[in-house]
Amino acid sequence: MNKYLPVGSIVEVKNAKFIIAGYLGKKNEDNKVYDYLCTIFPFGAISNEYLFFNNEDIDKVVFIGYQDGLTTYYGEKMGTLRKMYDDNCSEEEIKEYLESIVLKKNEE
Repeated sequence: MNKYLPVGSIVEVKNAKFIIAGYLGKKNEDNKVYDYLCTIFPFGAISNEYLFFNNEDIDKVVFIGYQDGLTTYYGEKMGTLRKMYDDNCSEEEIKEYLESIVLKKNEE
């Protein structure tokens, strides 16, 4: 799966259901960046801890969260952002990229 699912989507990973709560989360234990951070379905955010997984870990998409032009636009940019993390770009470079895509969208 190359496309990022919208926040609010529900997926199955290893026979458990999760709600996607965000993108490109960094897990402190291994300092790796994962495609998604999630909470356990149906409880949602009942603590400050999230679970992390990548697109290839998803066994089944149960529900696709709300999508509009904004989620589509930013979803298309996630692959580039993920590559920047994988290539160990600096936090400043990542910040500049994020600012540029937000500014570009605001100008439309």
